[in-house]
Parts: sequence; structure tokens; C-alpha cells
Amino acid sequence: MKWIFSFCFFFSLSAGANSLANRTNTNHTFLVGTEILSTWLPIKFTGSYTYIFNSIWSFEAEAARGKFGAQVLIFDVASVTEYRYSLLTRRYVGNSFNWIFGLYKDDFRAKIGSDFLDDMSDTSIDDLGVDVYGIVLGFGNRWQWRNGFTLSADWFRINAPVLGHKIKDGILENIEDENDRDQVKSGIKKVTNLPTVVILGLYLGYSF
Repeated sequence: MKWIFSFCFFFSLSAGANSLANRTNTNHTFLVGTEILSTWLPIKFTGSYTYIFNSIWSFEAEAARGKFGAQVLIFDVASVTEYRYSLLTRRYVGNSFNWIFGLYKDDFRAKIGSDFLDDMSDTSIDDLGVDVYGIVLGFGNRWQWRNGFTLSADWFRINAPVLGHKIKDGILENIEDENDRDQVKSGIKKVTNLPTVVILGLYLGYSF
């Protein structure tokens, strides 16, 4: 982890005081990246487009995807796929530091594991889905060079589910064991109520 912070620090020095001026002279940024430490899934890949209003404000649309075949909840799952869609505003303070706030939708899909399938009468429905809506808060740095090269680091983001959710839980009708049903319900409650975080997101792209 230490090398990541050294890498970003080196590039921040390289960009110097130019990020603010370069940001003032551009309107568009395209970025791809990865969120190294995040929940629910630990690694996500992202793509985003940013419209830069001026040196202080920008608006961003971002999509992130993660897939993992492991027990990330409190019940057995064969695989989990998570899509997150965010509309973000960045408010810059000085050269590159920015506050992040906006809205998000988390699209969470899980395939039930064999522990549950073995006890189900109908295994044709083996997935559940949860859509969560909420607000985003965070902070990061975005360095921009005169040639358009852009490096962005979101040090911390929290996605808080406060705007509601939708659940596709038809699978519960096929789970005969009450204990198993309670485990799945508890997992769904976890997804719909607990905030998720991004502790380190790194993004590379081009501004023009």
C-alpha cells in the first residue's frame, strides 16, 4: 500500500501548481480506474466522464463493476456481481484537492450457493437482487497536466443508502428451511441498510 501513496505523491509534485490552470482551460475528462479497497466487493473497475464547469466545480457520471465468487455476505453465495452508478459533483479547494458529493444506485446480484440449493424444491430460481439508492460523500485529489494526462485518487468515499431500495427476493419462497430463509433475509437487510465505502480509488485518463 505504501508504494501507492508514494506514486501519487510523486505525481502531485510533478503536476505542481499547474492542475488548477489546466483544469480552467479544459471542459471534458474521461477516466478509467480501479477501486482497490471497497465494499461490498473489494475490487471494482470503473469508467467515468466529467464535465468541468470551471476551476472550482465539475460534474461526473461514473459506472463501476465488481464480481466475486465468495462468501461476502453472512450466507452462502456462489457468486456476486455489483454494479454502482454515481452522479457526482466535485468541489475543488486549491490545486487538486476536491470534496465529492452526489447520488448513487447500487445494483447488487447474488447467486445462491450449494448449501441452499440442496434444500430447495425448485432450483430454477437461484438468484436474488437488491437495488439501493443513496448519497455519496468523500474527498480526493485530481492532478491534470497541460498535455491532458489526468491522474485522480479518491482517498475515501462513503455511499449511504438513504433514498430507498428495491428487492427481488422471489427465491425466499423456494427456501424451505426457516434458518436458511432467515440468513438470506438478514443478508438482504445488511445490503439495504449498511453504508458502503471506497477507501482507495485510482483513475487514469485524458482531459481536453
